Amino acid sequence: MSKYDFSTTTFSDEGRLHQVEYAIKAVATAPTILAVNFNSQILIAAHKRIPALFAQKRTEKLLQLDKSVYIAVSGVLSDANVLIEEGRLFAQEYFQERGQRVPLQRLSVHMADIMQTATQYGGLRPYGVGALLLGAEGIYQIDPSGNVAKWQAAAVGKASGDVNAKIKQLIKDGITDVAQLKKIGVQSLSKGVEKEDLNKNGVELALISFDKYQGSIEYINDDEIEQICKQVIEDGDREEDNENSK
Repeated sequence: MSKYDFSTTTFSDEGRLHQVEYAIKAVATAPTILAVNFNSQILIAAHKRIPALFAQKRTEKLLQLDKSVYIAVSGVLSDANVLIEEGRLFAQEYFQERGQRVPLQRLSVHMADIMQTATQYGGLRPYGVGALLLGAEGIYQIDPSGNVAKWQAAAVGKASGDVNAKIKQLIKDGITDVAQLKKIGVQSLSKGVEKEDLNKNGVELALISFDKYQGSIEYINDDEIEQICKQVIEDGDREEDNENSK
């Protein structure tokens, strides 16, 4: 173990902060979650790992921060819970002081600042969580280093690079309807999920609809998820056969 592993504030000889890198790796090995924005609606697709004997049927990775803001997280859930409470408190204080809902960009920057501050002082450690903040303004991504960026679609968690590349490929010609949106979500998620998990037990889909100050969430039922997953698997097998026949 390197002497630089114990401090969040000491750079290595290569100019790296090992603790921040470890936090980013914690996110990179966590179950994948993605979001795609389309016409005031955002689709969430998540890989869920819930043991069969558990009573709960949904993950705890998609939560509401404010009436108009949701958050999707991947990584260390205890860290995510702390960050979410900070975000909720800020949103409530903003509303009490100004009488209006906090803008998504302002909330995202505030939460990213909290994450970045944890990389600056001894006695703290970086948050091991990546998050997507979702609202009528779009999708904002924040990571353990405190970076914040706005996207039409984004993924965090395992194989997020491959998932993001697949999303970019699928949305480049536009999205026509919600049915296509759901399929794009599962197709993209498949890059971070083993084929045996690509079913109603391993995939969670939700659709969030926004107006200016209100968001409402609809969880897609298991039968529809199973149907979409089967179609995506069949399409993937067909593409693989075509490639092998060339």
